[in-house]
Amino acid sequence: MPNKNELIINWLLEDDNPAVKHRTMTELLGTPETNSEVVRIRKEILNTLPQVVDTNWMADLKGLRLTYNLLALAEFGLTKEAIDVSSAFTGKLDCLEKGVLSGLQYGGRFDANCCDAQMLRALVALGYKDNEKVRACLNAFSEYVLPDGGFLCLHWLPRFKYTPKSCIRANVHILLMLSECKKQELEFEYTGKLLDYFMNRRVFYRSDRLDTLVLRDRPGKRMIDNFFPAEPFRVGLPQLLYAFSVLGSGNKPELKEAWELLHSKKDKEGKSILEGTLAKSYLPKERVGKSSKWVTLYALLAEKYREESE
Repeated sequence: MPNKNELIINWLLEDDNPAVKHRTMTELLGTPETNSEVVRIRKEILNTLPQVVDTNWMADLKGLRLTYNLLALAEFGLTKEAIDVSSAFTGKLDCLEKGVLSGLQYGGRFDANCCDAQMLRALVALGYKDNEKVRACLNAFSEYVLPDGGFLCLHWLPRFKYTPKSCIRANVHILLMLSECKKQELEFEYTGKLLDYFMNRRVFYRSDRLDTLVLRDRPGKRMIDNFFPAEPFRVGLPQLLYAFSVLGSGNKPELKEAWELLHSKKDKEGKSILEGTLAKSYLPKERVGKSSKWVTLYALLAEKYREESE
């Protein structure tokens, strides 16, 4: 009889969610890209994914629509070999100019904010890590690390007459971006400072009051919840632990409570429960309060990368 973990993986490999099946096969199980079933399911994604079937969104150069569509392609496990999105972003990454508007996603300049990190994470996952402008933006973060190890939107900095604290909402997205870079064998010195930032807070808490959450939102919307997919200002628990594990910090003692929380949010079959999601998701929606294939996949990936770093 299959054990519980095998049953869960078989559930993820069902055909009702091609994206999860594709990521499960290629990333969780390490199935080669040339495997006939991987090729088949990828073709199905390319024939059915709205962001591939209708690419008019690539001309929409302002706002979150572009970022969300790039993230959808990345979450589905696609790369530039499957779909070329270079026309959608090359004119936007104007990182080398000083002075700031409102971030890359709005056609401005580099702002070191959460949306910039989301876009760059997607582009790295899609295979553009060696693009000159992408690399310039990734490097640009190193110029703006604050003393606490994190980051704050550059357009906010001139408003302070003192050195401010960083913004945890930006930091969680930069953490995810750096984890994707690490998977692509691209590492940055500022990663260690950001990891220390989170370890000093046991991820979720104020550095001066380790019993108080930094972000006290509604249940389902917090960093301690199974929220998915990520949006500006918000990354859920499974993706956070996934990022820490990819970056080699999954076994840090400061994460003990986070892992206990993750393991507590499962049904009797061991599937992870979705606790919060976007009103209009850029991925096919799942029901809050029900077992989630996406959340379960990220929980398993977090465990996989954690074990690999031991």
